[in-house]
Amino acid sequence: PRSRDHRRPTTSFLSHTMKTHIQALLAPCMSVAAALLLAACGPSTLEFRNAEIVQGKFYRQGADKPFSGKIDNVPSHTILIRKEFDTISTLPTNVLDKAAPGVQHNALGQVCEVRVDEGVLDGATTCTTGAGKFKAYEMTFDQGVLTGEFKFYFPGTNKPEAVVRTDHGVLDGRSVVYGPESGREVYNATFKQGKLARTEEIFDDQTGKLVRRTPVEDGAITGEIVEYTKHGAQLSYRANVQMGLKHGVEEKFIEESGILEYRQNWVMGKLDGEVVRSKRDPKTERTVNEQYV
Repeated sequence: PRSRDHRRPTTSFLSHTMKTHIQALLAPCMSVAAALLLAACGPSTLEFRNAEIVQGKFYRQGADKPFSGKIDNVPSHTILIRKEFDTISTLPTNVLDKAAPGVQHNALGQVCEVRVDEGVLDGATTCTTGAGKFKAYEMTFDQGVLTGEFKFYFPGTNKPEAVVRTDHGVLDGRSVVYGPESGREVYNATFKQGKLARTEEIFDDQTGKLVRRTPVEDGAITGEIVEYTKHGAQLSYRANVQMGLKHGVEEKFIEESGILEYRQNWVMGKLDGEVVRSKRDPKTERTVNEQYV
């Protein structure tokens, strides 16, 4: 009689063996199928040279349906030549013209990595220079409109220039601008739907002194606007405003000398009374004042 060790394999053993062989045979096929499935479901990437823009939407060249996915090396002018970008980029430019005169700003000419949904900009966008070495802008689109944080960088440095918050194409929320030399905040303001919501102040990058203040109360410019010359050395302008309208004395001073250039009075946005203006005496080359109504 045969020993128990030489019995015929049981049905369960055969089933396990067959399953192992079948799995081994199917493994390559399953791997290929999984890869194809992931490729079909995952995000697609397209080079801009293989894309085209039709009626404001991105397409793969020759495709009938708008493209969805990531597009690399998109020239910045194709996405930043728009009204809302001009409005938003004006903020750090104007601030630094007061806080750090002569500073360079990023101009158009970068390449961007964008994300689109059915041909429309949607999601995070990064624009760079120097073959991707330096950041120029970082922004977010919501169905073609700038929304969320917009970050600016000083040219060729990767140093942040400004962080501006937007809501569907307009300034909304806290905006900060940094000095190119000190790296500290030279501007910190809050907007609501494109309008100042709190008092705005600009400080000189080198000295830290105030160079401009625009007072805001209840969402409207109210109080005395003041401006100072470079580095906050001396007063160059002041005007009283009530609910966005000039109301009271407005004065402008000659930057080189500090002598009054003109003085005029306003009543709720309308000139009232005589105006004092300065003129230069041709004989002495000195600035004198002249009054007229």
